[in-house]
Amino acid sequence: MKKIITILSVAALIFGFASCNKCVTCSYEDELSEEFCEDQFEDKAEYDLTIDFYELLGAECN
Repeated sequence: MKKIITILSVAALIFGFASCNKCVTCSYEDELSEEFCEDQFEDKAEYDLTIDFYELLGAECN
């Protein structure tokens, strides 16, 4: 029984890390900032392109 609980706990932990919602905050020198999270976009490529676009406009994203 202990093994089953341990296995389920580890599986839940791994699933939690795998489904983590990544967010990035992009800030400009004038204190304006905006947060982008992966779940706001249809796919990761669109998310990455948006971050790249804001960095081209002079924002610092991290």
